[in-house]
Amino acid sequence: MKALIALMLSVLFAGAALAAPTRFTVTVSGEGPDVILIPGLASAPHVYDAILPQLEKTHRVHRIQIAGFAGLPAGPNAQGDILDGVRDELIAYIGENGLQKPALIGHSMGGLLSLLVAAEAPDAAGRVMAIDVLPFFSLLINPMATSEMVKPFAAQAKAQMLAQSDEVFAQRQRQAMGNLTKTPEGLEIAVADSLASDRGVMAETMAEVMVRDARTEIPAITVPVTVLQAYDPQMPVPKEMYLSLWSTAYSGLKGVNIKVIEGSYHFIMWDQPQAFADAVTAFLAD
Repeated sequence: MKALIALMLSVLFAGAALAAPTRFTVTVSGEGPDVILIPGLASAPHVYDAILPQLEKTHRVHRIQIAGFAGLPAGPNAQGDILDGVRDELIAYIGENGLQKPALIGHSMGGLLSLLVAAEAPDAAGRVMAIDVLPFFSLLINPMATSEMVKPFAAQAKAQMLAQSDEVFAQRQRQAMGNLTKTPEGLEIAVADSLASDRGVMAETMAEVMVRDARTEIPAITVPVTVLQAYDPQMPVPKEMYLSLWSTAYSGLKGVNIKVIEGSYHFIMWDQPQAFADAVTAFLAD
């Protein structure tokens, strides 16, 4: 009898080990309703550090770090299928840990993942905040883009990133990140995270994001969704045109709340920290 019990326990513990996330790690802090924070491409959870003390007072916070980004080993993300793989493990994490309708807050690619989770598993999330992300990234390049149209360009962008020398890669990342935040401190964090990321995972994820058109998926979302859209007068697109692009892209998502954050580039949490904190507070209070 003891041998049978021991065998059953070993099977249970083995199953628990197998069920642990492999495509991301999780750090949990605070107490209360569950909130999951997901950073963007080549970012780490510390992008949310400014609001963490506020959230921990009232919520149990799950900070996600995706494997291959910002110094975390690539793990299975080295084999690709990153968006769907992380999405599926997030859904499993929510279910296996008994999280009750957690709020998902995701920046950039993390926002896309939040939308994909809510679309794939309508009962998994309680609400979603997508921070400065479209359901189809490549609309920013061409408002008439389709997934098929973008595939060769995504493959080319991936190949170019992988072919760059370390010196050229570092230069390109600094240039790119300079267009994503207005703060010198944020720029240095973003560049450091990028350079610490696995180049293969970064390039593959970039290509996957470029071709993923989630406009066909988001109509399945049944929970409240808030989209924070950054806008700054220095952007090369007239404001009305830019806002129209976003409202059209999200037109298939019934009841979506698009809130424009003025005076900000892509990293809203750095460029407009108080406006971001206020938006998160309102989002969680609704």
